[in-house]
Amino acid sequence: MPIGVEDLRRIDLLAGLDDAALSRLAAAATERHLEPGELLVPAGAPAEHFLVLLEGEVIAIDPRYEGATAGRNIAPTYMGALAILTETPWVVENRAVTRSRVALVDRSAFLDLVHAERSVERTVARAIVDTMRRIEGAFSRHEKLASLGTLSAGLAHELNNPAAAARRTVDALVEALDTVQGALGAFVESGVERDAAEQLVALQREALQRAAAAPALDVLDASEREDEV
Repeated sequence: MPIGVEDLRRIDLLAGLDDAALSRLAAAATERHLEPGELLVPAGAPAEHFLVLLEGEVIAIDPRYEGATAGRNIAPTYMGALAILTETPWVVENRAVTRSRVALVDRSAFLDLVHAERSVERTVARAIVDTMRRIEGAFSRHEKLASLGTLSAGLAHELNNPAAAARRTVDALVEALDTVQGALGAFVESGVERDAAEQLVALQREALQRAAAAPALDVLDASEREDEV
C-alpha cells in the first residue's frame, strides 16, 4: 500500500499541513514493513530518516542501562525528529513489538519541511523540550537507584561484620572450653587437692549442661550476650 496524504495527516506533527506539503513529504518517503522483534534502528546509527509509524508498535531500548525500556511508540506517531535537528545519532535501539508499517522520510526532505512550515517547527520545538524533560527525569531516577544500591551494599557490609565477629567469638569459646578441660586434667596430675578438683569438674559440667539447654540465639543476640559476659 503506497503512503498517502491521509496516512501522514494522522500524525499530530503533520496534522496542520495542507495537501501539497503532505504530498511532497509522501513522495520523499519509502515504506518498510517490520515483523515482531525486527530491528528498525540500532543505537548509535546516524539519523538519516524521519520515521513515521503508520501501523503497529515499536519499543525503544536503552543499551546504556542494561537494555532498559526507554519508551513505546504506538501508531500513529513519529520518531527521529530530535536526532535529525540536533545532528546526533540514535541514542536508543528501536525494535518492532508487533507487525508494523513505517514511512522513512529522507532527512533533507524533513528539514526542508521544518524550515518551511512554522507549525511543524513549533511542534518539534515543544517535542524537544518534552523529550529533554523525560531524559532529565530518567537520569534522576537512575541516579536515585544507584544511590540506593550503594546504601544497600553499605548496610549489608555493616550487618555482616557483627555476624562474622559473633562466629569468631563462638569458635574462640569452643577452643577455650577445650583448653579448660585439658587444664583440669593437668591440675589433677600436678597434685591439686581432690575436693578442689571435683568442684572445678562440677562447675565445668554445669556450664556445659546450661549451654546445651540454652535456647538457640541468632548471631546478633549471641554477640550481645558475649559482650555482657
